[in-house]
Amino acid sequence: MPIGTSSAVGALKAANELKIPVVGPYTGAGPVVKFSEFGFPVRISFDEEYSRIVNHLFTIGLSRIAFAHNDNPGARSAMESTQKFIAERGDKMVGSVAIKNDGSDAAERAAELAKLKPKAVVLSATNDVAAKFIAAYRATGGETAFYSFSFLNGQKLFQDIKKDAAGVVISQVVPYPWNSAMPVIAEYQAAMKKIGMTEFSYASLEGYVTAKVMVEGLKRAGANPTPESLQKGLESFKTLDLGGIAVSYRPGEHRGLTFSELSMLKADGRYLR
Repeated sequence: MPIGTSSAVGALKAANELKIPVVGPYTGAGPVVKFSEFGFPVRISFDEEYSRIVNHLFTIGLSRIAFAHNDNPGARSAMESTQKFIAERGDKMVGSVAIKNDGSDAAERAAELAKLKPKAVVLSATNDVAAKFIAAYRATGGETAFYSFSFLNGQKLFQDIKKDAAGVVISQVVPYPWNSAMPVIAEYQAAMKKIGMTEFSYASLEGYVTAKVMVEGLKRAGANPTPESLQKGLESFKTLDLGGIAVSYRPGEHRGLTFSELSMLKADGRYLR
């Protein structure tokens, strides 16, 4: 489970060269989720997340959409994808801003975007940059809805900017970690409690789900697993129910999950689905 796009791309390159499966990179970047023989993504792609965010916004009547992103190629690519999804709906993005990776110009960029009066601002930003930008935008008096892809940690955002985080909507790629009625969530919560952890989160649940995928692959790899038998074990899943969500792998297609949902941060830092 390499974290971030750069490390995941490097791990995937090594995996394909050494013919060793890499399971569940913590990124949905295009180069990582596209099919490769030894890459087994679990989460959906970032493009799919942004597509679903745009569809949701148009469904609820918010078509005046702007974008704010870190000033790096990956975040810029997310902006361009979102621009494309808006164009597919017959509309145009009202504008976008690139924010320095240390967030030092967040206030300037927030003021610049607020002048365009968007009804929704979609984000592709690290937690620190998102926190500075959202707080600065709120300080301008501009009213908008904020939507982010799943890499944003809502609990950390609330710790950083408190009430300014209220109403921020975050795409999630695993189910609500507090819904113990779902079998995989009940298992996850029990496992967390067993090691003395009582704070649940989307990130740790994604780690748990990825571990379940890996363990099931190893079970199917035989008594003396090899990289090749693990690959075949994972590809034997076809569509495997993990306890309320399903992962799909077969030869020539490593789809992973298809799950996502939107969650909103409440004024107390908890999530509302």
